[in-house]
Amino acid sequence: MTDAGLELTVTDELAWDPKVDNIADEVYLTSPTPYPGDVKDSIKKAMNRDAKLDAESIGVDTMNGTAILTGTVRSWAEHDSAVQAAWAAPGVTNVDDRLDIVY
Repeated sequence: MTDAGLELTVTDELAWDPKVDNIADEVYLTSPTPYPGDVKDSIKKAMNRDAKLDAESIGVDTMNGTAILTGTVRSWAEHDSAVQAAWAAPGVTNVDDRLDIVY
């Protein structure tokens, strides 16, 4: 701001102060960390909704933000769909892909 600034006073009232020329916004938003069981459930539900996947042949486990995929898939397309479903789940920061492709 140039001529007048906005200042937050101790009593949380907004007051104009011509000496203020900049306001730094240091508000950080965080989302709650999902429970590991909820992450696993979310991945399995996404796989069950995907017609390209045989979700019963894919095992899912989660640990500290890592989704661990095990089992077998029938094609690279099925593999990619499973990995994509894991990445899309809230709270997943890494995917440990242990899937075997069996033609």
